[in-house]
Amino acid sequence: FVVKSKLFFLLLCFFVVSVSAFAADLPNGYKKYLFGMSMDEVKETIKDDSLLKNVREEVLSVRIEPDKEILTVYGDRRNGGYVEKAYFQFNEDKLFYIYLELSQKKVGYYSLLKSMTDKYGNATNLEPKKASWENDSVRIQIEKPCVLKYVDVKTWDSLSSTEADMEARKIEKIEREKFLEDL
Repeated sequence: FVVKSKLFFLLLCFFVVSVSAFAADLPNGYKKYLFGMSMDEVKETIKDDSLLKNVREEVLSVRIEPDKEILTVYGDRRNGGYVEKAYFQFNEDKLFYIYLELSQKKVGYYSLLKSMTDKYGNATNLEPKKASWENDSVRIQIEKPCVLKYVDVKTWDSLSSTEADMEARKIEKIEREKFLEDL
């Protein structure tokens, strides 16, 4: 029995390591939309994107704070219709957040989950209604019903939290990892 348990444990470890070894690094954005791009660069990139409407008048920009803007773009239903709406958020004219509402008719949450797991390995965080993959600089998150988010973690953390809040989240993450290790 002990030999079988050890063999099972070794096979399990090999599987986890092999999945991690073949998982791709997280991208620094979505497709050609890279974190740090200016709003003008994103608008130019939209012109060449077949999934988004590339008519300049249909790009809506909203200023939410002095140094923060959101660019809203609608999906191009004639060219596949996978993206219904896209939001690009900027801080000091640098892209740091991409939010994509995907067509539930064309792409489902579980298709996204399988695709992302195949590409990036097991999710860093997996919950019934969302999953995310994260490293020190990028977070990719999918949510039900069919939302895909790309986040520049460092910018997001600097904007969304005080230093004390960030420290509390780090401690919570460490405690969660310790708890999961003990299972």
